[in-house]
Amino acid sequence: MDGNIDRFGCEEDEEMCDVCWEQQRARDVDDAGVELRFAAEERADDMVEQEEEEEGGGGGGREEEEGGGGGGGGRREEEEQDYQRSRQLIRQAETERKVQVMEEAREVAELEDILAEWAGHCAACKVLGVEEDEHEMEACPYREEEVWRKIEQGARQVEEEMMGKKRFAAFSACFGCGIPQAFCDRWVAASDDGRLFRRAEGRACQYGGGLIFRIMVGQSAREEAWWRREITTMMGDIEEGTEWDYIMYGKLFAWLGELVEWGGQAGGGIQASRLCQAVTRIEKRWAARMRL
Repeated sequence: MDGNIDRFGCEEDEEMCDVCWEQQRARDVDDAGVELRFAAEERADDMVEQEEEEEGGGGGGREEEEGGGGGGGGRREEEEQDYQRSRQLIRQAETERKVQVMEEAREVAELEDILAEWAGHCAACKVLGVEEDEHEMEACPYREEEVWRKIEQGARQVEEEMMGKKRFAAFSACFGCGIPQAFCDRWVAASDDGRLFRRAEGRACQYGGGLIFRIMVGQSAREEAWWRREITTMMGDIEEGTEWDYIMYGKLFAWLGELVEWGGQAGGGIQASRLCQAVTRIEKRWAARMRL
């Protein structure tokens, strides 16, 4: 099955393809994580019940077996402390995850705002701060400016890398425009969990091709050194001072094409690429920087 054209899953009598197998594996990992968390909570609850039973009825016999001294009580106290620490860690992890999901859900909405803000506007004029920017780049009066050439050429190069070389992971983006399938008019949902889509008959990408790439290159054109620092921080595992040569750009494009579960499965979560996630976070950090 091709995953992103007309079909959205293998038939029952077909051998599962790599795309569907990977999709199922991701779901199994999510389910396993939930099961492990619930199992840990159940074990902790069992410990409390066992301790309460010992304290209520069988505690005396246990102390006699241990010599009638205070050792049994001390051991139970240590177990209670261990239990409380475990419960606290579980609650802390759950709270942190909920906060992360809420923040990512806000980012998903912010991406839609960013796309709407840049659509129909000249990326070069937006970077230059020109008020009259509601025109295509081809009609820009600043075509001779270096920033115009940088954005126009850079966007074409990034689009060729991401689209031409098929850098986007399966289900991470519309292969016509590069934005998440959940946002693109070219696709309609084909599953209740928002993970699978099929082509919408007679409909096209509302933003056309190249918008997300012009936004990314436009962001880098504002202040390239700052942009590189922010991107390498997001990527992680990149040594400070690494030269931005073809090897580094290869790592960047591979990373930008990775699939992310953005916003969790509740509260607006979608599947997207790291490119869209990075564009959203860069835009937010730049706005915060301008307020300083």
